[in-house]
Amino acid sequence: MKALLFALSFFLLAFRSPAQVQGLKEQALESFRRERYDEAVALMERAAEADPADAESWYYLGFFNHYRAYDSRPLKGYDLSYSERVFSYLDRALELDPSLGDARYFYGAECSANAFHAMRERDLGPVPSTHPTAPADELGSTT
Repeated sequence: MKALLFALSFFLLAFRSPAQVQGLKEQALESFRRERYDEAVALMERAAEADPADAESWYYLGFFNHYRAYDSRPLKGYDLSYSERVFSYLDRALELDPSLGDARYFYGAECSANAFHAMRERDLGPVPSTHPTAPADELGSTT
């Protein structure tokens, strides 16, 4: 009986309805609008955890973290590990929905930030320039 109650409790805690996920996303967006960036990220992380197949949640995580690094406190404390987190969120969003244009835009913006950082540090090693799944016509290919 205890095992059944435990299993039922686990199922109820793990299950989130689409409305609950949408509510978390709306709360996160409102927190972001109010410039409570850490709170916005935490809420969006909960939404992504509740529905890992929701590309929009992963996009917003990438966008929020990119914004925190460059727009709300430009480059303060920036390092490439932070950028890798942004890329991982945007990669996940594009894995789930390759047509998500906003995620592609911020992927490119993060690539630009990496290039800027590399030039500033005089480390012109490999810098990502576009998402690996970008169609060839977006890359300027003539073939």
